[in-house]
Amino acid sequence: MVLKKRLVMPILISVVLGSLTLSLCAFSSSGGVYYEYNVTFVYYGGENTSKTVNIGPQDLKLILVPSIEGWQQPVNYTLYVNGKTLSSQIVIDDDGNRVINVEDPLTIPPNGTLKITLLQTVYVESPPPFGSRKRYDRLVVDIDTSREETYVSGFWFDDVNHTLENLANQLWKYSGEDPEKYVLEVIKWVVTNIEYDKISTAPPVRPVDVVKLKRGACGERAALVTALLRYKGIPSYLYIALYYDKNIYANMSSRVIYEHAGLHVFSFVINNEGGFVIDTTLPLTKPEIPQSAITQPLVNAGDNIIIIGRFVGSKNTTLSDYLEVYSDKYIVTLRRLSVKGYDNLGFLIYAATAITALIIIIFLYARALKLT
Repeated sequence: MVLKKRLVMPILISVVLGSLTLSLCAFSSSGGVYYEYNVTFVYYGGENTSKTVNIGPQDLKLILVPSIEGWQQPVNYTLYVNGKTLSSQIVIDDDGNRVINVEDPLTIPPNGTLKITLLQTVYVESPPPFGSRKRYDRLVVDIDTSREETYVSGFWFDDVNHTLENLANQLWKYSGEDPEKYVLEVIKWVVTNIEYDKISTAPPVRPVDVVKLKRGACGERAALVTALLRYKGIPSYLYIALYYDKNIYANMSSRVIYEHAGLHVFSFVINNEGGFVIDTTLPLTKPEIPQSAITQPLVNAGDNIIIIGRFVGSKNTTLSDYLEVYSDKYIVTLRRLSVKGYDNLGFLIYAATAITALIIIIFLYARALKLT
C-alpha cells in the first residue's frame, strides 16, 4: 500500500512535466508577428490642368509583399484611392514581383488631390525558440550560367575597361577557383574597399560605378556583391526590405516620410537548397570575418524585417525602378499589430505559473515521502 502511494507522486509529476513540455513546445513553435504595411502616394493637380496616373508595372509600381518560406506570408491587401477601395488585378513584373494593375488611368482634377494607398498585412515568422523562422545561412554555391540571375547586361553591365570582370577574375584567382571561397573573397573586398554611406545616391548607381566611387549605401554595396557573383556564374539577386523600429520617424525630404520603417537592400544567392543571404551592412561586416555577412545578418534572424520586393534586373529594369518615388508626396508606415503564440508579458506569466506549479508539486512530493 505504501509502495503504491509512493508511485502516485512520480507518475503525477511525470504527467505534469510532460504536459508542460508539450505545451511549451507548441507554445514556442508558432511565434510570429503581424505587421500593417502602409504605402501612400499623393499627387496634386495643376492650377488649370488635370493630370492622370496609371497604376501598373510600367508606371506607378505597387508591389505586393512576397511569400517566402520560413520568413513571411502575406495575409491580405486593400487598395484605396482618396479613401475609397478600388478593385484591381495582379500581374507579374519583369523581376517576378506581384504588382497591382488598374486598367483605367486615374484623373486628378485642376487644383485637386489624388491619394493612393496600398495597405497590406503580413505575417513574419519569429526566430527560435519562440518561432520557427528559417535561416538562409548555409554557404553552398551552385554555378549555373543559364539562370536569369546571372545576367550581366543592363544595370549590371561592365565598362570598356572591363572593371567588374577584371575584379571578378582577380578575386576568383585569390579564392583558388573555389566557389565558396570566392563568395567570401567578394564580401571581404567590398567591405574593405567600399566605404559604407548611410545615404544612397539618387538614383542608385550601377555596380561598376560603385567600384569607381569607392563608397555606397546598403543597396550599392549589395548590388556590387551580386554583380561580382554573377560574373562567375553564381545566381544572385537583390531583396528590397523594410525593417520595423518604433523610434524611426524619418522625414527624408519635404515629400518623403518613413514612419517606424527603415529601407534596406541586401543580396540573396540561389542554390539547390534554396539559397543564402549576403548582407554587409546590417550590421556592418568586419573584413576579418566575411562569413558573418552570411551567418549573422539581422535580416536572417529578426522578426522585424519585411521583404517588400526583389530586383533581378534581367529585362531592362534598374534598381531605381523600385526605389525612386514618382509622386508629390510619399509616406511609408509600418505598424506592429499583434504577436502570434506569445508576447513578452504573456510568456513571463506562463513561465512563472509553470515554475510555481512545479515547485508546489516537488514540495508536496517531498512532504508525502516524509509522511510515509
